[in-house]
Amino acid sequence: FVEKILRVQPQVTRLYLLVRASDAKSAKHRLDKQ
Repeated sequence: FVEKILRVQPQVTRLYLLVRASDAKSAKHRLDKQ
């Protein structure tokens, strides 16, 4: 998904990702895993 956005819109300089999880530890784990 992110790669597609950057391919279509190369002038994007900043991209924010929202990661939902039941607690902060699992959210960080999901971010590191991806």
